[in-house]
Amino acid sequence: MIIETAIVKSVTGDQVSVQCESQSACNHCHASDNCGTGTVAKAFPHRTHRFTVTKTADVVAGDKIEIGLPEKNLLTSAMLVYLLPLATILFSLGFGQYLSQVLQFDGEGLIILAAFIGAYFGFAWTRKLSVRFNQRFDFKPKMIGVVSQSEVIGQWRAD
Repeated sequence: MIIETAIVKSVTGDQVSVQCESQSACNHCHASDNCGTGTVAKAFPHRTHRFTVTKTADVVAGDKIEIGLPEKNLLTSAMLVYLLPLATILFSLGFGQYLSQVLQFDGEGLIILAAFIGAYFGFAWTRKLSVRFNQRFDFKPKMIGVVSQSEVIGQWRAD
């Protein structure tokens, strides 16, 4: 299970709105000054992600919680996003090559057009499948536990 720490932003019923930051693995080694990947990682600021998880413990805004996603879900998502469009592009390239030979076209225009059509359908299919996977409960992150709770001072919370 891939585990990340997130900050609770709000609680509505049994749903918890959380926020976490993307963290780059770069800038943590001694070669980061001479590394191209490290330079690119420094150029882009940290991105924050907000989403909701189902509450499994009592939390309030400001608490830090652990959320988790099974590795199987991450691998399935990566295969969907990267391999499906690539497979449709390669298939359409082969089909375009076949049509080009059958119709006796001299240029590569038909093959390029077939690749663009394959890319369009691959990304459209990926989008449709990702919506379906997102609706399944097992593809959503789950709240694992509370890391730290902020102190309550009257109606205000101190971080």
